[in-house]
Amino acid sequence: MLRNLEDGATTTLLSRRRGHDKRQSVKSTALKRSIHNGKKTLHVDARTLQIRMVMAAMQERRNTIRFKTVPFEFYVPAGDTLRIDAVDASAESALFRRSDWKSVGTPVHVRVTLDGRELQVRNIRARFDPSRGDHVTVVYTTEDITAAELTEPEASYALSELDRMWDRYRHLQAKNRDSAGIVVKLYTMLFVFAAAPFTLQQFVSTGMARIWGFGGLWLAITIWFFCDRAFRAHGLFWFEKIHCLRQIDQIRKLFVGRSTLYNSHSLYRRLTDSDNSRNRVTGATHISRSQVLYTVYFYKVVSLFQPMYLILFIALVLFPREIIEPNQEISRAVYFRVMLGFSFVLFVWLHTNMNRCCGLLRNAFRARRISPENPWPKYPEDEVATPGAKWARIVFLVTAAVTSVVNFVRFASLYRDGASSLDNWWADLDRHLLGYTAALLIIYYAYHEFAVRNELGRASKIFPLPKALFPN
Repeated sequence: MLRNLEDGATTTLLSRRRGHDKRQSVKSTALKRSIHNGKKTLHVDARTLQIRMVMAAMQERRNTIRFKTVPFEFYVPAGDTLRIDAVDASAESALFRRSDWKSVGTPVHVRVTLDGRELQVRNIRARFDPSRGDHVTVVYTTEDITAAELTEPEASYALSELDRMWDRYRHLQAKNRDSAGIVVKLYTMLFVFAAAPFTLQQFVSTGMARIWGFGGLWLAITIWFFCDRAFRAHGLFWFEKIHCLRQIDQIRKLFVGRSTLYNSHSLYRRLTDSDNSRNRVTGATHISRSQVLYTVYFYKVVSLFQPMYLILFIALVLFPREIIEPNQEISRAVYFRVMLGFSFVLFVWLHTNMNRCCGLLRNAFRARRISPENPWPKYPEDEVATPGAKWARIVFLVTAAVTSVVNFVRFASLYRDGASSLDNWWADLDRHLLGYTAALLIIYYAYHEFAVRNELGRASKIFPLPKALFPN
C-alpha cells in the first residue's frame, strides 16, 4: 500500500514538471515569433517610409516642373469664362502678361490642366516684379480634382439625370421630325386641293367650285394655324435641346472628364483642352448665326404660301367662273383684285410671321448663352425695349388696319354693284390703293427687320456671349 502511494506521488510530480516544461516551450516559441514579426514589421515600415519619401520627392519635383503656354480658365462673377494663356506655369506659380492679368479682375474660381491633371487653383497672390518687365508672377496653391471620386448616391443620381436628359432630347428630336413630316404632308394636300379645280375645270360647275372653295378655306386656315404653332414650338424645342446637350456634357465631365487615358485618345476631350473646346462646342451644342438666319428666312419664304392659298380659295368662292376661266389674264386680274380687297390677310400674315421669327431669334439668343453659371438664361426684353419702337409699331398697326378697311369697303362696293368688266374693277383709285398697300407692306417688313436686329444688338451688349466656352 505504501509502495502504491509513493508511485502515485512520483507520477503526479513528473506530470506537473512536463506541463511546466511545455508551457515554457510555448512561451519561448511565441517570443521568438513576435521578435521575428517585429523585425519584419520594422522592415516593412522602413520600406514604406522610403517609398513615401520617394513619391513625395517625385510629387514635389512634378509640382515644380514648368510648362510653356498653359491655358487658365477664370470664372468671373458676371457669368463669363475668361481663357488666358500663361507664358509658363507650374503647380505652384505662373507667369502672365501684365495686360492679360489686368483683364482678370476678381475671379470666382480658376482651373488649369497640367500634365494631364485638372487642378483647382486657390489662394492666388500676384507679385509685380520690375525686373520681369511687362510680366506678372502669380503664386497659388492647387488641388488635384482629377482624382476625386463620386459617392454611390451621387453617381446614381448623375446617371439617372443623364438618362433623363437623353430621353428628353430624343423626345424633342422625335417631335420635331413628326412636326416637319406633318407640315410637308399638309402643304402637299393643300397644293393638290388647290390644283384640282384647274385640272378638272371641264367637269367642275360653278356651284361645285364654290363648295370646293369653302373646303379650301377651312383647309388653308387649319394649315396656317398648325404651321404657326409648329414653328413656335420649333424655337422652344431648339432652346431645350441645346440645354439638354450641354447638361449631358457637364454630367459627362463627372465621369470620363477625370480619365487621363480617355482625354488623351478621345475625339471629344474635356472643355478645358485648348484645341478641342471650340471644335466640340461649335458642333451639336452650338447654334451658329448662319444656321439661325437660314431657318428664319426659309420660314418666311415657305409661309408666304399660306395667305396666297387662302386668297385663292376666297376668290374661288366669290368668282368661281372667272377663276377657273381658261383665260389666264382674267384669272390673274381677279385674283389680285381679291388680294387687294382682303389685304388684311397679308397684314395679319406679315405681323404673325415677323413675331414668330423674332421669337425664334430670341430663343437662339438664349440658347447660345447657356453655361454652367447660367443654365436657363432669360432674354432681357425689358432692358432692350424702347418707347420709340413701341409707338412706331402702334402707328404701323393702326395704318395697316385703316388701309385694310378702306380696301375691303372699296371691294365690297364693287362686288355689290356687280362690275361687268375688268376696267371697272381696276380704276385709277384701285391702282393707287394697290401701290399704297404694297408700299406699306414693304415699309413694315423693312422696319421690323431693322427693329429686331437693333434689339438683338442691344441685348448682346447687355448680355454678352461667353466667347471662351461658346464662341460666336
